[in-house]
Amino acid sequence: MIETLDRILYRLETIDIENDEYVFWDATGAGISVATRNGKVTSVSMAEVPMPLAEAFERYLTAYELPKDLLKDSPIETWECIQAHLSSLPKKRGFLRRLFSN
Repeated sequence: MIETLDRILYRLETIDIENDEYVFWDATGAGISVATRNGKVTSVSMAEVPMPLAEAFERYLTAYELPKDLLKDSPIETWECIQAHLSSLPKKRGFLRRLFSN
């Protein structure tokens, strides 16, 4: 989730946006397009996207074996439920920490 326009390039790389590595939706679930040039965002506009946001959430839940009841009526509610669920899970110890903890 990117909260403001000026945070787009803080979180994502320009080259990845230009190469269509991302699909974007707004807070209502409508598809949007982000255009960049010379390392700056030049426009954000409504656009067709390859799948609805609800489907993207379902695929995410399936890929990470998360419960389907995290899907809510609004995209923001769904995202908040997913984040709350993930933060409640026990933290996995990284490979190096496991390797050197004994």
